Amino acid sequence: MSAALEALLKELCDAPERLSPSVVLTIAQAIDTLKFLFAYPDGGWAKNPAAARILVVDDDEFARIAISRALALVNLKAICADSPLHALKRRTGKRFDLIILDIEMPDRKRI
Repeated sequence: MSAALEALLKELCDAPERLSPSVVLTIAQAIDTLKFLFAYPDGGWAKNPAAARILVVDDDEFARIAISRALALVNLKAICADSPLHALKRRTGKRFDLIILDIEMPDRKRI
């Protein structure tokens, strides 16, 4: 997770104009996740992290791409969706081990 966060921050250093409230929120959530991981150092919550199914839901294209690339750097594969509706369509019949969700997307209609 720390390597993924580092990759995201490097992407921002290379393209600082892409910094948005959504990206800042993603960074904050990554830090919260690291806090959780340090609280459970034995890793008992994940037997095989490389096989984890990860869904990234964010309307900010840069955030989706940066998160996916950061996860790929640590050998994790993400499936991306640009809206809650697309995420639900991708989720149908599938189980995800981790969902990274932007909670402030412009379209907040109930689905």
